[in-house]
Amino acid sequence: MKIGKCRFCGNRRKLIGAHIIPHAIFKSIRGQDGPLKLYTTWEETPSEKSKGFVDHNLTCGECDNSFSSYENYLVNYIKSQYNTNGERFGNTTALIDKNYNYKEFKLAILATLWRAHETNDEHFANVQLTGASANKIKTMLQNGDPGTEADFPIYVGRIKSDEYNDKLPLLVLDPVSVGECNHEFLMLGWRFIICQNNKDYGPHACLSENQLIAIDYSLEGSQEEEDILKILKMDPKKIDKEITKNRKIPIYVIILFIIIFIWALFIKSNIIKLKH
Repeated sequence: MKIGKCRFCGNRRKLIGAHIIPHAIFKSIRGQDGPLKLYTTWEETPSEKSKGFVDHNLTCGECDNSFSSYENYLVNYIKSQYNTNGERFGNTTALIDKNYNYKEFKLAILATLWRAHETNDEHFANVQLTGASANKIKTMLQNGDPGTEADFPIYVGRIKSDEYNDKLPLLVLDPVSVGECNHEFLMLGWRFIICQNNKDYGPHACLSENQLIAIDYSLEGSQEEEDILKILKMDPKKIDKEITKNRKIPIYVIILFIIIFIWALFIKSNIIKLKH
């Protein structure tokens, strides 16, 4: 361990190897002693692939451990709920959970975003927050405060496929830019889109204290289908990291999908009211 300034608390302390992508993801796939079978775009050493990239210049042990309960909750949740049947809204299905832990779920995602922004690792070079956004997220994490749904709105989805549903929960990709100021993380078959501001904020679809809505969308026919299938059909040890290096998703596609879902939700709620 080296002595240096922790970027989270600002104090000079012993810095540890901080996992940029939650280590809980990799532990959950590998288990205690088993080999790691993971589908990624990383063509790095086995050590990096099994730990999700480690930065030894980022945080002290105390600060890094402060994220553990959030990240353990997130990983356990997305692993256990990936195959849970969603409710149907027209041609769309979505998992709706009114009993999830908003605080732990959201802070786990924000902690991952903050580390990805702060690290100098090239795999996360396109995760660039404004200074104000980075400081606000750090303060929220320090205070254990997830904020309201309009504070860094997060949209959640599950990638589904009749043929590859066994492999998608083992898929972890580099984060990508979505539009001008949003970022996407794809972890264990789940998609998380985090907005730096609430310009693209759409109520009733993003994470909130009242409920989690995870919109299901099919891998087949999606813009990411070609790239993801290249990964899923390859030996995890021989994947070319160039496959998704420039993967970009236009923000209008995401917004359109959310609008369609909200409209379907509105129609369904009105039908229920009419029946009563």
